Amino acid sequence: MDESSQVTSTCGTGVTTDELEALIETGILPSILEPENKYYPTAFQAGIDSSSSSKISLNISFALTVPKINLSTSENARNSLEKIDELIKRVNAKQTEYGAAHNRLESALESIGVSIDNLTSTQSTIRDADIAEESSAYIRNQILQQAAMTLMATANQTPELALQLL
Repeated sequence: MDESSQVTSTCGTGVTTDELEALIETGILPSILEPENKYYPTAFQAGIDSSSSSKISLNISFALTVPKINLSTSENARNSLEKIDELIKRVNAKQTEYGAAHNRLESALESIGVSIDNLTSTQSTIRDADIAEESSAYIRNQILQQAAMTLMATANQTPELALQLL
């Protein structure tokens, strides 16, 4: 029988609170509890500039200290419940913070996607404008060439007409 099932079965058989506290203090709880003094800040650059509005900061550390739980009297049990409620409030506050950071990251991602679409559209417009300009220059040159050829043909025919008249 592993330690976690021992806690369940021990609680079910009416173990004393001292024995239960000893089980909790010996490390049966997951080792996610860190000292309060650790701080792991994380910052994400979410924009193109280095302003503070382009950065999303998040403290990813979260330390909980498990209070001693004493169930010997109803007053102690009520106090223990208040301590547990306080821990739940802290967890909810951290969840809210993570949710807000998640929403800001999603918004930044969406904004970057819109910027990419706008940039692609602008590049396409610039390319299309250049192609249109080049096409009109090509057609203009063709018209000038045809006009020059027509003038040359007319100039060549004029002396022949003059000779025929003589």
